[in-house]
Amino acid sequence: MIGGGTAGVNAARVATGIGADVTILEVDFERMRFLDITMAGAQTVYSCEANLSELLPRVDLLIGAVLVPGAYSRTATQALNNVTHAWTHLIAENGVPAACARRRELYSGINVHAGKITCKPVAESHGLEFHDIAGQLS
Repeated sequence: MIGGGTAGVNAARVATGIGADVTILEVDFERMRFLDITMAGAQTVYSCEANLSELLPRVDLLIGAVLVPGAYSRTATQALNNVTHAWTHLIAENGVPAACARRRELYSGINVHAGKITCKPVAESHGLEFHDIAGQLS
């Protein structure tokens, strides 16, 4: 988990709750002390390039939970909701296949489908097979 703020702590709680071995990378030493006290089952590590590079080869999942800029989180969330609401509504009303058929640009937002990686850069960076889903969902 990169970031020990609200989002990172909540994701870490869920992960530890299902038995995952969780490490939280954090830059604030006060926050690290707080996490050490309140997050039983999770380990805290100072967030720096060296520690991240050491951990990366051993992780199964990396969650980025760093909020930038933190001072405007409420308005950033509202802005994100405003621009994604139409897409969410389209998918909820029609389902993924029909929504993608209506708005083909939605395909580019699907990274995994039916257990297969559908995002070419992700597949390539991990040496895994890329599956083009454009034909599958139409």
